[in-house]
Amino acid sequence: MIFGAITSSEANYDPTPWWTDPCKHTIPPPVLERMRHGRSADNRSIILNQLNILINNNKVYLKQLGKLYTRIKDPNNIPEGRFKWLNITKLFAGVETAKGYNSKLKKLHNTMQLFGGVLEKLSGVQLRSHVKFNKDKRDDILYKSKLDLKAFICEVEEALINAKKTTKNIMLKDMKIPLPEQTNLTQMYVLDVKIFKSMKSFLILYFIEKTKCDNVSS
Repeated sequence: MIFGAITSSEANYDPTPWWTDPCKHTIPPPVLERMRHGRSADNRSIILNQLNILINNNKVYLKQLGKLYTRIKDPNNIPEGRFKWLNITKLFAGVETAKGYNSKLKKLHNTMQLFGGVLEKLSGVQLRSHVKFNKDKRDDILYKSKLDLKAFICEVEEALINAKKTTKNIMLKDMKIPLPEQTNLTQMYVLDVKIFKSMKSFLILYFIEKTKCDNVSS
């Protein structure tokens, strides 16, 4: 199945957004191209490899996003910390305290769907500014990040299916993500950087947890 162009508001009404069926669906790119991701076998090393790709690419995207906002007079004045509604400590606690590898994967599957919804909403935030800004580059970064995340969710979902575990699809409207429809340049910088930092922090925490679990079970 191939989607047409989806905005953040339209995604609310999509019965099967990409993060709920990542192995079959494609993400609509900001330009006229289409990409598909094939399914992979259930293998812990494959998930770990995909996780590594996701973490490393996220670091690259963070640097690229920072370079887009050079017109902000003093980016060092941007407040530190993360959004209360995207509580990484709480999200990771749900994964960490789950009993058994597959139970942890189920919690991870839910959390990565949430990040999928956040990226989708973030893609739809419009810039309300007369300042020159490379929107195409930002769209490309977000698109690539969604592709990376989709590939990772697909591997997690495949592992759960092969383990005969049920998965839960979370719709965007049920996530209640409080992102604005439009904002100024400084606030968009805050949204982009803080959300990508939050995702990176969660992924690194999970990488440490997964490595620890694999060492115990090996």
